[in-house]
This record gives sequence, structure tokens and C-alpha cells, in this order.
Amino acid sequence: MNSKNLRPATVLVHQGRDRDPATGAANIPVYLSSTYHHFEGRAGEYDYARSGNPSRDQVEEAIALLEGGVQGLAYASGMAAIGGALSLLKSGDHLIAPDDLYGGTYRYLTLVLPQQGIETTFVDMTDPQQVEDAVRPQTRALFLETPSNPLFKITDLRAMVDIARRRGLLTLLDNTFMTPLLQPALPLGIDVAIHSATK
Repeated sequence: MNSKNLRPATVLVHQGRDRDPATGAANIPVYLSSTYHHFEGRAGEYDYARSGNPSRDQVEEAIALLEGGVQGLAYASGMAAIGGALSLLKSGDHLIAPDDLYGGTYRYLTLVLPQQGIETTFVDMTDPQQVEDAVRPQTRALFLETPSNPLFKITDLRAMVDIARRRGLLTLLDNTFMTPLLQPALPLGIDVAIHSATK
């Protein structure tokens, strides 16, 4: 579906499978099965729940369409999604993050990433010059969160994308508060948009 000229509600109503292929139901149900049968000795589209199921596929496709992206990934929690995005970094890399951000993310950046050899510098991202000044040769990404949690600081995403493009950095945005309905991140140039669906 080409969703560029459609409103978000239209995208959500028409995305994905038209009906459940097994029953003809108008909506794909929540599949709770952990394993799937192989027919005639061949694996089908689904094998094991960890590698995919129809319900998760629908969610991932909807997120990708709303963001204007090519692929959505659904994780068990927002922090799992953040961990997955940060797995793009490797030992020796440096990350720049906001000085005000969700506590779980802060703990991940200060307790988990150092064990992986990844250093984080925290700056006031409402001031692009502080971000520029924090970039070093080992910097690989900017982690962004706007509005921030808990102080609701507002970061100029276009300014961050400009810095990142000039410096060859990835941009990772926790877009939980705004969602793609109010702040479509990828059209602004963000590389990876992250959401916590429980919010």
C-alpha cells in the first residue's frame, strides 16, 4: 500500500491482510501459538513464535507504514526495542544522549553499554552546539528523546539530523510520547524510530 497521501486512520484500517486466511474473519486474531505445523514436510510461512507469527507481522507492518519506513520490528518491551537499536553499536563506539531521558534508558546507557565497551556522553540536546562539541572520532550515533522524560525538554530533530549527516552518525529516536501520528520521525531524517507500545 502506498501510504504517502493517506491519513493515518486510513493506513491503519487498510494495512496488512484483508482477512484471516484460516477463518475469513475481518481481523487477524491474536495468535498465541508458539509453534506451527509443517505441511508435506516443508516449513510454511511460520515456524516458531520467536521468528514470527501473523499477529506480530500485522503490528510490524502497521508501524512501518505509519513511520514511512521499510520494516517495523516488534519487541516484548520498549527497553527491548531500545536494546535492539543500540545493538547497532560495537565495542569502542561512543554514543551521545540527552541529559534528560527515561530512567530505564539512562540505566541501560550507564550500566549495560559500558560492559560492552561503549561509552555515552550526556548533553543538553536543546543546545545543538553541545552536541557538536561532544562528537569525537569514535562517535557512532545520537540517541534522541523528544519530548524528554521526565522534564519534557524539546530537541530540534532537524538540527540533530543535520549534525548527524555532516558527521556520519546514526540517529536513534525514542518517539514514545509523540508517536508517528504527531511526530513522523523518518520523514525528518531519523534513521531508527523506537516506541514503547505500553505508553
